[in-house]
Amino acid sequence: MMSTQPFPPEDIRWYSREALPWGIPTDWAPWLLHTGSLTQHLKGLCKNSFTVQLLKQGWQTPHPDESRFLEMPAARLANIREVLLICDGIPQVFARSILPAELLQGRARCLLSLGNRPLGEFLFSRPCTQRHLVGFSRTRNGHNQPLWGRRSLFTLPEGDLSVYEYFLHGHPPHLNQHKEDHCGSEV
Repeated sequence: MMSTQPFPPEDIRWYSREALPWGIPTDWAPWLLHTGSLTQHLKGLCKNSFTVQLLKQGWQTPHPDESRFLEMPAARLANIREVLLICDGIPQVFARSILPAELLQGRARCLLSLGNRPLGEFLFSRPCTQRHLVGFSRTRNGHNQPLWGRRSLFTLPEGDLSVYEYFLHGHPPHLNQHKEDHCGSEV
């Protein structure tokens, strides 16, 4: 069982795309720059199953960088949700969502009881949701492979929330080679 966080969040340095000290490799671009639902993108590569595993969700104080990112007072509690996105039994993405208390009113209150359902299904089912990809990071795992991450700010009528997504392998998820391609064998 992996730890709930692939690396300590306080050690992460975030960069805008323009300020990245390294370029985004071509094979990572479809994943890191994807502005739609990462859940749907991952489902497209799964041969048999896609699941969300809720690791934990509860009220706690976000890390200082997370509070600054959401312009929250440093000591304010938020509902923090951590999940794994799993494709064919293999964890592909660790996601951490910061849900400020002000957000969790009205229709968005259902975010407190998602369980093993994807957050993306709620966010991308609402035409009023705006997503801003605002940061990228790269660190190393225990096998010295580069781990890429991205963070997004989602704006809803009820307020803002942040989602941090970390790809758990030193290579991007592979596009599904198992689905039939009606136009021949070109990818």
